[in-house]
Amino acid sequence: MEEVGLRQIIDNHMTSDFGRPPEIPYSVLAQMMLVNLCDDHNPLSRLNEYYKFKDLESIFNYPVTLSQINDERFGGFLDFFHDAGLR
Repeated sequence: MEEVGLRQIIDNHMTSDFGRPPEIPYSVLAQMMLVNLCDDHNPLSRLNEYYKFKDLESIFNYPVTLSQINDERFGGFLDFFHDAGLR
């Protein structure tokens, strides 16, 4: 993901210059879902359970707490990802 610049691609297409910035960058949310898919492939509705015993900041190089990982955040991300036209 780092070699192809996935973070920059996602954030450039999804982050708006207007309004409040996201609490967790969209690229980090995408990475969290991709890591889950490549590892155990737990349901997206329970990502907080999947990451319960993992060092989030070390994995994603961004300060994320377990309390920030919830279904509403990822559902909103997926809706916005679809609306942005990314594939």
